[in-house]
Amino acid sequence: MRCIQIDDLHLNWNSLAESLAIIKLSPDLIIVDRLSTKSGWIKRIVSKNTRIIVFDDNGSGSKFANATINGILHGQKKRRGLFQGYKFLYLGFPQNLIQSPIEKSVSKIVVTFGGHDERNLVCFFLESIQNINFNRMISITILVRETSDEKFVKWKLILDQLNSNLIEISIINNATNFYEIVATADLLITSGGITVFEAVALGRPVIGIPQYLHQLRTLRKLKKLKVVEMGSCSMSLNKEYFMKIFNDITSCFIKRQKLSYNCTKLIKRNSSDLVLQIISKEINVCKKKLFYNFKT
Repeated sequence: MRCIQIDDLHLNWNSLAESLAIIKLSPDLIIVDRLSTKSGWIKRIVSKNTRIIVFDDNGSGSKFANATINGILHGQKKRRGLFQGYKFLYLGFPQNLIQSPIEKSVSKIVVTFGGHDERNLVCFFLESIQNINFNRMISITILVRETSDEKFVKWKLILDQLNSNLIEISIINNATNFYEIVATADLLITSGGITVFEAVALGRPVIGIPQYLHQLRTLRKLKKLKVVEMGSCSMSLNKEYFMKIFNDITSCFIKRQKLSYNCTKLIKRNSSDLVLQIISKEINVCKKKLFYNFKT
């Protein structure tokens, strides 16, 4: 397998220049994870005998791809090559990952807001819990990725002002055991990206706060399906509202138990297998094409 890195700093998404840069590589198959592709962009690439798989793409180009795998974004009309629904989610955790049972008391809270915390939700969370009172020891693990020293300094200042001796908080950057930590959470607080689906598949009670509008739509849908609670009023961040939801969930074992039960009914842990089967099928088509070209 060859891995080629392209300096695409000046290549705009869905642009002619970007498609030409891809065509120049003469790929047999490309996989695109983009919210919205353009029809001209996709058609230009497939016209060069390249097959395309797109993930969570609601753009005009998706219907011209060989396979559209929309595990998160739903609502397109049925058509050949469209695989839509939560059963087509690609989940990153290993299949043999052991998840913890739902305990009667919350003792371990995990907080993670994705690879890029656009709205600094970590700061919002820490400021929200500043005056919280627990009657037992609580461990809070905050998982972050590639964050700046400046943010760490600000978080440390907030932590120093926490008015509770019963909270043990750790902030881990680029945790190598990310999924193992998530799988043991009594409560997970996260945004509306792929991690919320992984947490649901692992049966974790979740409070969701969106980073972006499409994540808001995701979390609203999951709340309607009774698998997560929303920690914000739409896109508006309100500490009092968040703490009300936080206190309701941490104090009610039955609510957490129901969320966990609904979670495991909605999303299966082995959904990634279906996605890999689709990708394998496209790879096999490419192999047959290469074999035919070799014979001729």
